[in-house]
Amino acid sequence: MSLPAVVTSQRLRLVLITADEAADMMAGRHRANWHPEYPREDDRDAVSMGPVEGSGDNSWGPRHVVRAFDGLVVGSIGTTMPGSSTTSLRKRTGRRLVVIEAPQED
Repeated sequence: MSLPAVVTSQRLRLVLITADEAADMMAGRHRANWHPEYPREDDRDAVSMGPVEGSGDNSWGPRHVVRAFDGLVVGSIGTTMPGSSTTSLRKRTGRRLVVIEAPQED
């Protein structure tokens, strides 16, 4: 079973992480549409496990968690197959999100 490059809901988009984005994440570089605290160390760990977009069958690879209303990347999510079996229906899912505090009212 494959997933599309972008999985969309009303509030979020889950976008496959590209090889260029993964390289930026691993090198500690930041992009304008990423939350200031993203990527965190656990996000870098996720992309190091790949596969990322452009590297064969990657539909279950790591993805950015993107807020739909403003396009801000606020975390990552990824799945891995257990063991070496690629036919197993059981998958492990991990997610990592930055903490965004609500604005304080005066």
